[in-house]
Amino acid sequence: MTGSGVEQGGGSLAWGGAAILLLLAALTLLPEVPEPAAPPRPHAPSSKAGSPAFPPRLARPAEAERSVAEPRLPVWTDHPRQAYERAADLHAFVHERLAAALAGDAAANHVIYLALEECHWFLLEDAQSVLALNQRMLVSDIDLSPFEQRQWALEYQRCLGFSVNGVDAIGTALGDARPGVVTAFASVFFDRAVRRDYAPALVELAYRPGPLDTEGRRELLQLAAASGDPEAYWLLFTHGEAHDGVQTEDLAWLNLACRLGWECGDSAAWYRDHYCVRQACPRTGEPLDVIAARLAPGDAQRAGEMAAALERAILAGDPALPLPPLQ
Repeated sequence: MTGSGVEQGGGSLAWGGAAILLLLAALTLLPEVPEPAAPPRPHAPSSKAGSPAFPPRLARPAEAERSVAEPRLPVWTDHPRQAYERAADLHAFVHERLAAALAGDAAANHVIYLALEECHWFLLEDAQSVLALNQRMLVSDIDLSPFEQRQWALEYQRCLGFSVNGVDAIGTALGDARPGVVTAFASVFFDRAVRRDYAPALVELAYRPGPLDTEGRRELLQLAAASGDPEAYWLLFTHGEAHDGVQTEDLAWLNLACRLGWECGDSAAWYRDHYCVRQACPRTGEPLDVIAARLAPGDAQRAGEMAAALERAILAGDPALPLPPLQ
């Protein structure tokens, strides 16, 4: 399977989003990239304790019915995406994972893609230009909302290293697979993650504009849904919620993602900096509780029960899993 092109903004905290990124150059389509044979999965999830507890309203109805001895999906105690979210310097983050990515680590390829997508404007500009722009931001020369100003400050901190140090080392490491423009580097790593059936990349590809028909896109989502990867399940929630508001099955996927180790506290970046920008959120409260309150009475409990049913179906290899719309 091969990916197609680069989705600007992605599903990342490559969350990007600052108004300044209107200066971006258009990204180009990429050639096929040769890569070595697939190694064993490098980021095997751990079954150690550490996943966040469910809010009682959502958890207890589903969990009370289950035997302690019943098989469960493994909990991810340190998901690769969360290391990306926490990184203060994405230039250093990428270089720390570059060798693993080129050796075939699907997760490393995907988080490098996210980092390069978030920082793609910084790949084009030298340090002097970026520093000058930051000075304009500090004196409010550019009309940005408070949210956009926060996003710029975060991107500036995380991405400045690319403008200061350049990307020649990444291009050299790609060798013959190096594309003609640096803003297309991200797509190389995304395509490598897709070809290794990395679940979060499959979800993103399924929702990208492109040549895939509905059947092909649904096949990608079914592969991702069977993966046990909480990032993929969070992405299923995100796309479902964006399509027609939160439905019971959307909350069920988020419920399962949280149980498997996805960050679901009230300070989670996906929640505070993105979901709550579009939706009015209270100052306190767990995301699952806040989002569940938008459903009809009884639907929150049904979402918890559905999450338990989803887990059983995934463990049983059932392909008939409820998926968000593809439109």
